[in-house]
Amino acid sequence: MSRIPSVSIAAAVLLLSGAAAAQPVTWSYGFGVEVHRQEYREPSIDVTEKGWFGGLTGDAIAALGLWQLRIDGRVAYGMMSYSGSGTEDGIDDYVFEGRVMIGRVLPLGGGNRITPYAGYGYRVLFDTLGRHTTSTGAVGYDRLSQYHYVPIGIEGGFRLSQNWAVKPTAEFDWLIRGFQDSYLSQAVGGLGDLHNTQDSGWGLRGAIMFQTAVQGTAIEFGPFVRYWDIDQSNTKPVTFQGVTVGGGFEPANHTIEAGAALKVVF
Repeated sequence: MSRIPSVSIAAAVLLLSGAAAAQPVTWSYGFGVEVHRQEYREPSIDVTEKGWFGGLTGDAIAALGLWQLRIDGRVAYGMMSYSGSGTEDGIDDYVFEGRVMIGRVLPLGGGNRITPYAGYGYRVLFDTLGRHTTSTGAVGYDRLSQYHYVPIGIEGGFRLSQNWAVKPTAEFDWLIRGFQDSYLSQAVGGLGDLHNTQDSGWGLRGAIMFQTAVQGTAIEFGPFVRYWDIDQSNTKPVTFQGVTVGGGFEPANHTIEAGAALKVVF
């Protein structure tokens, strides 16, 4: 899987180098904040984690005529509440996501446009339930979740008035490969940690960002939603002191994030 981002970045570099010979590259940058409510659920075993996240975002667009190289990323922190083998609150979660994409602007006239895009994305979430014991005495363990995926989307840009515009975005995310590390040794001494692979899943995301200017600085703000639906992972041996005692897998799960974002654009 390590070749996927290399191929995406190499294609972007070739596009930039070819087009840059004919015309100058123009850059724009955005920096912002976001707040969202997240709910993670494993329906087959009735496990849920939910809570609020706050995060920082950043993006850059290199424009070569109507072609664009897009890079964006975010980091977020949340405090989750667990329900499953008992209940527990105050679980720290950390998220990082980075993406690189190629887009092509399609002018519609009157200052309006749509921009289809596609590329590569990487999302990682670290859940620290390993520091907690639930209401029924169950000892938790940390989990590391990683998704490699292909985002395929379309972004609009439509003028509402002289000073206002709206930028809706719709995106489908195709999971290339997911990895789940479950640190079972934190729950029971002698248990081996699990490393599972997820080969099937998809995501959706959408946003409606309103654009205006405040004292000459471009501002964007609006709601967004992100959704992941991931199928059950492969099964790996569960070991105790080196002896196989069973099999372990990551159950099918889904995650929804709904919130709002604010950013400034330069």
